[in-house]
Amino acid sequence: MNDRKLLLVDDEPMLLELLKEEFEDLGIHCFTAENGFKALDIIKRENLDAILCDINMPGMDGLDLLIEMRRLQFETPLVFLTGHGEKDHAIRALRTGAGDCINKPDDRTQLIETVTQALALGVELRSLEKELDELCAKVDPVSPQLQQYREIQKFFLKNKKHIKVLNKRVG
Repeated sequence: MNDRKLLLVDDEPMLLELLKEEFEDLGIHCFTAENGFKALDIIKRENLDAILCDINMPGMDGLDLLIEMRRLQFETPLVFLTGHGEKDHAIRALRTGAGDCINKPDDRTQLIETVTQALALGVELRSLEKELDELCAKVDPVSPQLQQYREIQKFFLKNKKHIKVLNKRVG
């Protein structure tokens, strides 16, 4: 399934390269960025399925990146990598809309599982958005019903991501 697209964001070049190799070995197309500013450029340019991002970086950190993404209405699932002792950052990230937070790769299996789930959700969201766009192309674009439907769809897509995260934590 080579159509999955993952953005890896970390200010540690060696970790970034290791993560890229790990996920490319799984058949996932990876983009990399060393900071939040470069990541934002890629996010604007590419149709990504998920983002794995360090939460604590110089310049634009992971939280600022997430806030800017949401301001620009990018709903790509984002998983944060946190260092030990960054519990407060992790809580803020989840409250801001991150899909999940995991400790920097000390558990390879958890990392792969979490990112794979985020990618699956991203692929599903992208598919739903494409389907919606195709339906809208067939209907009068100024129709109040269509505009209302699009708003409901956007609300659903936003909240579906959060519901899956909650179900994962409860279940």
